[in-house]
Parts: sequence; structure tokens; C-alpha cells
Amino acid sequence: MLLPSARVREIATLTGQEFAEAVGFFGGLPAEVIADPDMRDLLLPGVIADFRMAVGYRYQPGPRLAVPATLVVGRDDPHVRPEQAQRWEEEFTWPPDRHWVDGGHFYFDPRPDAIVDIVRALVQADQHVELI
Repeated sequence: MLLPSARVREIATLTGQEFAEAVGFFGGLPAEVIADPDMRDLLLPGVIADFRMAVGYRYQPGPRLAVPATLVVGRDDPHVRPEQAQRWEEEFTWPPDRHWVDGGHFYFDPRPDAIVDIVRALVQADQHVELI
């Protein structure tokens, strides 16, 4: 159900400049990092490890979680469609709150207040916070 996409599995097989350019597609690496070999050497090993860990993930169904959850997704995220976000409902005893915010996959980069405002409202309402 909640599996890494084919794109993530493909990217996890890449290394070096090819990997950096592919991750740049997500918006996760600035162009300056992609273009700078020293920065790539410094940052890519950890990012590559994250991708490979995600690819190794195997979903195992379990009991629904009896906690409130909040989903925050960028409206312009090319990697998360509404039906994919909807699948999270199957993991909880009641549907998670959903927030569609301006931006892409890394919606919080240009506008961190998108997530800060949501978390602040949850905390002020004295709610337990689980962000996905």
C-alpha cells in the first residue's frame, strides 16, 4: 500500500551526478549543490542512503493506529496525488486531517509558515501531533 514509487526505486539505483540531477527533480537539492562536485560528495551519501532505505521498505499491514494524524501535502507535488494521500485513512481508526498547502514536494522550503501554522494550531488546541 504505502510503497516507494517507481521513480524513487529508479533513483535509488543511480549515483553521483545522475543521482543529484534526479533528486533535483523533486526540488530537494538546489542547483548550486547539483553543480558543485565538492558539495555533492559531502551531501549525496546520506541522501542516497535515505533513498535506498526507502526502496528497501516493505509494508506490513497491522492494526489501525488509534491516534489523530495530520497530513500536509503540497498542492503542486508531482509525487503525491490526492488518491495516494487518501490511502493513509486505512492506517488510522479515524481519517487524518488533510491540509493541501501551496508548493511542491518541499512546500515548506520557500514557505515554512505553511507547516508552522498547522502545528501551532494543533498545539494550541492541546492535540497530540503526528505529522506525516
